[in-house]
Amino acid sequence: MINNKNDLSFYLERDRLADGYDGVKPNPFGSWPNRIWQYKIFLRKAEYYRNLNSKNILQRISEKYYLYRYTSCGIKLGYTIPLNVVEEGLSLPHYGTIIINANSHIGKNCRIMAGVVIGSTNGTNIAAIIGDNVYIGAGAKIIGNISIGDNTVIGANSVVTKNIGLNITVAGVPARKISDNSSFMNLSSSLDLLHKGE
Repeated sequence: MINNKNDLSFYLERDRLADGYDGVKPNPFGSWPNRIWQYKIFLRKAEYYRNLNSKNILQRISEKYYLYRYTSCGIKLGYTIPLNVVEEGLSLPHYGTIIINANSHIGKNCRIMAGVVIGSTNGTNIAAIIGDNVYIGAGAKIIGNISIGDNTVIGANSVVTKNIGLNITVAGVPARKISDNSSFMNLSSSLDLLHKGE
């Protein structure tokens, strides 16, 4: 969670590295990867100002501004990603529908492809706890009060409704283990600390 300016800088840099963006800031008139980068910046700044919970009028105005930019940009890109749900190193390689329940939690250095839904079920509002370094393939659905271990691959169009262990690849409907391959080859090589067991 982002609680101060150092946290904010750290999250922004890890998010930049996660998608391999060059430069120090996105080009507002650039192609769609720049718009996704902008979205992630708006997300993190909205989290920062929300978590400050400040009574300072300028910080309250900044919170409303970044909440507006994060929300409007998310609508254009198809993202429903609540505040304070995803840790640093978030990778969003493509625009397209992504829906994440506000009661879920996603660890650091996770890559989420288009068409992913992380939701609740059975009339409850409890959703998945997802570990670090997880790759979630296009169209995957992760449903209910389950946990997904670190370094895991969720295959494209999989439906996950049960707990998943560490360092494996799962796929299918319902998802089941198909190999012992971990997620590292699916994540950005810019995040070199991943391979050192960060």
